[in-house]
Amino acid sequence: MTCVRCGGIMIGIPPLYLLSTDSYSPSGSDQLEGEAWQCVNCGEYVDEIILANRASRPLTAAVMS
Repeated sequence: MTCVRCGGIMIGIPPLYLLSTDSYSPSGSDQLEGEAWQCVNCGEYVDEIILANRASRPLTAAVMS
């Protein structure tokens, strides 16, 4: 996979919510499956939640005058 920010190599890592504190206990609605990717050059982090949020927002911003 190639990073969209810098063109570097993306490597698969565990999602960050799995790497949180020991006191984290997932609820029934938490999804523990999934993939996450991080760029070895610039550090860009992408997981399923980030991709879903990026897909749901408008592509163009309104210009205020």
